[in-house]
Amino acid sequence: MCVTDCHLLGVRTKACLPVNEVDENFPCSVDRVEGDAGPKLGLINHYLDFELFGVLMPKRDAAPQTNSVASITAQVDRCKALGDDFRVSHVLLDWADKGEAIAAQRKLNGLD
Repeated sequence: MCVTDCHLLGVRTKACLPVNEVDENFPCSVDRVEGDAGPKLGLINHYLDFELFGVLMPKRDAAPQTNSVASITAQVDRCKALGDDFRVSHVLLDWADKGEAIAAQRKLNGLD
């Protein structure tokens, strides 16, 4: 989901990755873009789902691994291949209290 409330923060251009990811490798491809041409603030949907009877459900038991520093930073690194027009500025997680979300945030912000 691309959060439209970003407009409340003064962000007029954004790009979002697909939702309902079932690939544990978290590929990086933009599927929704809003705003003017040029560089975008990027929202990464970094949560893992699984399919159950045709319905996508959050894969809660994988949250500690999904939210590891290695997994989060690997997806951010893959998204760098999109170039300067997609700058990762937000990472959306399920169960941010599971795994290493704060450690990943510190690393991505150059605080570690």
